[in-house]
Amino acid sequence: MGIWLILKKYLHANDGSPNEVRTFQCDLFRDSFKYPPIVPYYKMAFGKFDKSLDKEIFSETIIFETTRITVGVFSYNDGEKKLQISRENMNQDGEWSFAKLGRMFKDEAEKVLPVMQKALKSM
Repeated sequence: MGIWLILKKYLHANDGSPNEVRTFQCDLFRDSFKYPPIVPYYKMAFGKFDKSLDKEIFSETIIFETTRITVGVFSYNDGEKKLQISRENMNQDGEWSFAKLGRMFKDEAEKVLPVMQKALKSM
């Protein structure tokens, strides 16, 4: 038994609008020679992250009382630039640890938005 993917093939009319959709399954390993775009996507989706390929274009940190928010722009393997926002909380020992960004207070959002605008200029 292999890994099955559900693929949709859109058949277009002469004017370019889709007029029929066909859905079919393909076994990723057995049928990969028929659908070459699947194999590189599969390798990328399950490949390991290589920190050395992650290039930092922009980064600025806003520090609050017990938390800090970092806005950054990164490009992985010279690919498309992406905006990243991360939060670190200070524990009782005074050490920073990553946390889910989640919701922001109004004062946090007011300070982060201008930094995001700066980051967008580097994209």
